[in-house]
Amino acid sequence: MSENNRVVAEIARMCRDDGRTVAAVESLTSGGVSTALGRGADASDWFRGSIVAYHLTTKQRGHSPRPRPPGGGGRGQHERGAHDAPRTAVTERPDRRLVKGLRRRIRHA
Repeated sequence: MSENNRVVAEIARMCRDDGRTVAAVESLTSGGVSTALGRGADASDWFRGSIVAYHLTTKQRGHSPRPRPPGGGGRGQHERGAHDAPRTAVTERPDRRLVKGLRRRIRHA
């Protein structure tokens, strides 16, 4: 069993034992965490789902109450493309908004 499979099996066991659920918000992992969790035993009982947002604009518009201009908000650096628009981002503020947005959605589901 791979290390990833062991970790997912442990998460599944803890969720079953404690009656908890898990959700994921991803950026740089591009859905890899969600894929691993979704393959876990009885995942439909404890895995609530995920949001995968890589581009800064997607993060800002996806779960923020109001869109922000590219580069406006969050701490971090982004790469610039030919049209001076951010292509990828590692930013704290938009990532926290995604987490809060997912948490809000799954609590009301």
